[in-house]
Amino acid sequence: MKSTLLVILIFCAGITGAQNTSYNTMDRPDRGSDSGNRIQKGTVLTSGSFHYRGYSSNLTNYSSFKINVSAMLAMSPRFGIGLTTGYATENSEFESGSLTVNTTYNQFSIGPAFRAFGRMQWGWLQPFGQVDIPLSFGKSSIGQGNTQLSSFGIGVRPGLTAFLNRRLALETSLGIIEYTENMTSNRSFKSQTSNFNFGLGLDNVQFGILFLFNSF
Repeated sequence: MKSTLLVILIFCAGITGAQNTSYNTMDRPDRGSDSGNRIQKGTVLTSGSFHYRGYSSNLTNYSSFKINVSAMLAMSPRFGIGLTTGYATENSEFESGSLTVNTTYNQFSIGPAFRAFGRMQWGWLQPFGQVDIPLSFGKSSIGQGNTQLSSFGIGVRPGLTAFLNRRLALETSLGIIEYTENMTSNRSFKSQTSNFNFGLGLDNVQFGILFLFNSF
């Protein structure tokens, strides 16, 4: 919880500082209704985000790590197409007396992404909406048993981008609407499940750094 609040404070400090980089949209009257938009056709956006969590008690040690990287090409000042990749891992160890149980989880995902860019606000803040279609592969282990995992889904998430300058921005997504098909198999069974997830809590807030190339 403390790490989440720290990241939120860093983001707020960044967007406050970004106000100093705002500019008068009249400087570019040739852009018409897109005046003030830092995204133009051909702009390349690359971004990354990560999350780490860990805790320990007298019986359990737990850690998780997640990283996501994406690259996107703006087809117009209002629409972009890209590719996202991600990796997630979790490890836990339960120990009580002579009993020790290790649990691990690893997953890799890749898929196309589509982003709609909203109207610029105050010359530095821009809303967006993104659709991700990830394909994921992974494995979970409990003790000596291994289970293969795979999934296919679609997710929709709104967010905000705070431009610090022409090349650097901070962004956050505020929630998620997600549908996934999950396949699980090991030596003794196979199963397939469907899940729908809608979330607006802190568990569904993501923060990232955005780099722009060929932006105006």
